[in-house]
Amino acid sequence: MRRIQWILGLVLLATAVLSCGSDDGDGGITDEQRQLIMGQETGIGLFYSNLSSPLVIARDEVHSNVRELDINNDGVTDLALRAYQEFSGNRGLTISTPSDSVRISMDGQMVKALEEGDIVTISTETWGSADALALAVTDAGTVSGNWVGAGNRFVAFRMDIGISRFLGYLEISVEDFDNYSLHNFALRAVP
Repeated sequence: MRRIQWILGLVLLATAVLSCGSDDGDGGITDEQRQLIMGQETGIGLFYSNLSSPLVIARDEVHSNVRELDINNDGVTDLALRAYQEFSGNRGLTISTPSDSVRISMDGQMVKALEEGDIVTISTETWGSADALALAVTDAGTVSGNWVGAGNRFVAFRMDIGISRFLGYLEISVEDFDNYSLHNFALRAVP
């Protein structure tokens, strides 16, 4: 009888261990569920804009244009792109995170320019808020930002809303400082 109780105990213990998922307490969450691939168009929990053609902003000789983006359609601006040209000839494209819940992937003090296929996670990036960070700016002959003429690149961002977390990207190309195209964007819920 003791032997049957011992075997039954082992079976119950094995069943409990196997039903709990991985041993790190994550309930079986995979690495793929925690990441976003730049340019990814489909997948679990992914909203993809699928713009049929890019939104082209040509700001030559126009003093300022701000495009506010409400990525998750909650009525709050998540990201803002500002293209401008001043009377002095300075011009540029900057990005801001007006919402406290949004952070962008940074490379030092610059916006990280990611390529298609690059993978981001909550823990692998340096996330920061942005107040008019340069994507591409020329100021009194000094050029800052690394986006001019780089082709299509991705700005990765994360959103923390309540207890929900999201990763997202904007696909942008910058032709000439204040002229840019918004190609697509995506947002994915991550555990």
